[in-house]
Amino acid sequence: MSSRAGLWVTSGFTLIELVISFAIFAILSGGAFIYIGNFNDRKNLDLAKDEVESYIRLARNMAVSSKLPEGMGASSQLKLVGVETEADGKNLIVYGEDTLGDKVNYFEKEVNLGVKISGISPESGLKFSIFSGKSVGEVDVEVTLTLVNGGDTRKIFIDKYGKIQ
Repeated sequence: MSSRAGLWVTSGFTLIELVISFAIFAILSGGAFIYIGNFNDRKNLDLAKDEVESYIRLARNMAVSSKLPEGMGASSQLKLVGVETEADGKNLIVYGEDTLGDKVNYFEKEVNLGVKISGISPESGLKFSIFSGKSVGEVDVEVTLTLVNGGDTRKIFIDKYGKIQ
């Protein structure tokens, strides 16, 4: 501050203005950091959803083409192709089942990205009939992918015709 002809001339900001500006900046920055931190988790969840959808489509295509898995005898007749997860909800298994009820895996894939898959357990697995590719039992199936350390979820809906919605 300086005095010119008896008047005080002020320049700059007061301490209160600086503190308020800094507080607003800190609040906005904190919100941005939280959003950015969750972005990677959401991206992993979306990647896992795309991967699971891809394997479900592959299983349906194998059912339609009636391709026998390696290890299933040539004399076996394929009845259906199924998709299920292990109890931990991380490993996705695509298998073929013959008319005798014997299962042979096409492949097993670990979908790790911090995601747990539910809705296609061995008891309630997703099964496609051969040639038509329809869901066995002709029921709609809902597969849920849940972020393990979060709580965010993504859902995959498969209609009774075996198509992903």
